[in-house]
Amino acid sequence: MKIQPRLQFILLTACLDSFGLGFIIPNLPDVIRRFETDADKINIYYGLFIASYAFFQFFASPLLGALSDKFGRRPVLLVSVAFAAVDYLFMAYAPNLALLFIGRAISGMTGASIAVANSYISDISAPEERADYFGKLGASWGLGFIIAPAVGGVLGGHFGHTAPFLAAAGFSVLNFLFGFFILPESLPPEKRRAIDISDFHPLKSMRKSFRLAPLLITVYALYFIAGQVYPSIWTLFTQYKFGWSSVQVGISLALFGVLMIAMQGFMTGRITAKLGERGSVIFGLAIATMGFGLFSIAGQAWMMYAISAFNTLSFITGSALQAIISKEAPTEEQGELQGGLASVGALTEVVGPIFYTSLFSLFTGASAPFVFVGVPFFVAGLICAGGLALMLLCRRHAEPAAQTS
Repeated sequence: MKIQPRLQFILLTACLDSFGLGFIIPNLPDVIRRFETDADKINIYYGLFIASYAFFQFFASPLLGALSDKFGRRPVLLVSVAFAAVDYLFMAYAPNLALLFIGRAISGMTGASIAVANSYISDISAPEERADYFGKLGASWGLGFIIAPAVGGVLGGHFGHTAPFLAAAGFSVLNFLFGFFILPESLPPEKRRAIDISDFHPLKSMRKSFRLAPLLITVYALYFIAGQVYPSIWTLFTQYKFGWSSVQVGISLALFGVLMIAMQGFMTGRITAKLGERGSVIFGLAIATMGFGLFSIAGQAWMMYAISAFNTLSFITGSALQAIISKEAPTEEQGELQGGLASVGALTEVVGPIFYTSLFSLFTGASAPFVFVGVPFFVAGLICAGGLALMLLCRRHAEPAAQTS
């Protein structure tokens, strides 16, 4: 399928959104160690730093989603991309950890545009195409996650710590110009809706999403909070258990991104065509439950790569589940629905890092009742198992037998 320019812009925006996370995660523990030496505090600060991004995304997502329902997707996306460029410049020259926290806050607000990007995709795709389109969006995010650690390492090593952020700012500016001249509006005026101040409250859009499909949204929340174990724990876990350097962490994250692209960009449409959307969610959650369990007991470094390859199959879950949920609202309310989903996802990103890093400290610190380095992965597996059980109850969304051709 040829990717149209309007979809190219949406995919590029998702790719650039993951740049900031990819630049920071492999090196963040070392950055924090410049200001703090206590291991337990480093773990907690690490979780708080990641959570701060999502905290502000949680509040900004319904705001941007509602504004896009009123004024259209195009202007909201362009403004968000422009502010992302400003944020990268801010982080490039932040002199201390406190200002980096402020930078992550700005990133969270601009990163909330993913809700508008999802709404754009809902506008331009037929219902049966949405799982494939959402998969491509996830693959683009994964592509950024591959590029960022490698680019950040090379640029930072040769030109200093500001260079990766300056490069990301430059890419954001180019993306803004691309969108300004290429991106058409996807929401016609007759399908826009009036909004009031209450539409900007994150809990309102979340409550409405839960009312539309309570079991599905609960499964969505469980899946995403389980997935937060990756950015929260991967660096801490591999450094503690296998003694990995930041370079080794970056390589493993790049491989993770390659697997994400391969699955979401090329396999999501094929698998959902065979299993159906509901069947794909059940399949993905079952794989995630097993994969997290295997991570928790991995005893050799090479096992992390092997398990990652197996767990790639679970990446279909989010796209298939989002495709099901998107059918619960009409076109003129997609912005609000996607904003609600983004708020749910952002809330899991606030709670997840704090929860998993605290759990990690509890079972690896000096006062640990017993040492179990993999306990965050084990708990994530239990959470996925709960989501799987709930998905099996969603009989109303059962689909006809999937085609085999």
